[in-house]
Amino acid sequence: MASAVSTLPASKGTSLAVFNNRLYVAFIANDPSNRILVCSSADGTTWTDNTFINQYSNFSPSLTVFNNKLYVAFIATNNGGILVCSSADGTTWTANTAIGQWTNYAPSLA
Repeated sequence: MASAVSTLPASKGTSLAVFNNRLYVAFIANDPSNRILVCSSADGTTWTDNTFINQYSNFSPSLTVFNNKLYVAFIATNNGGILVCSSADGTTWTANTAIGQWTNYAPSLA
């Protein structure tokens, strides 16, 4: 079971989405690495260990479900580009795809 997440700065908040009857949360690691981590729960009480999705960001990621896949959007650490990757199972994630847009703020998905 994953340990509790300590208080994070607003720029490193969490994002929630329901996918395959599980509640997923994505967040930035609470350490200097800026790794994007995902964990899930079937009951909202017991959580899986964190899964590193092989991506990094200085800002909060955002989750959504579209066409039977779980998507995460986030800001690249090197240039502020918006990146998106997806997972068909919540565990294995695609490489990121740049959408050709840039920002200084965390993205949001609906």
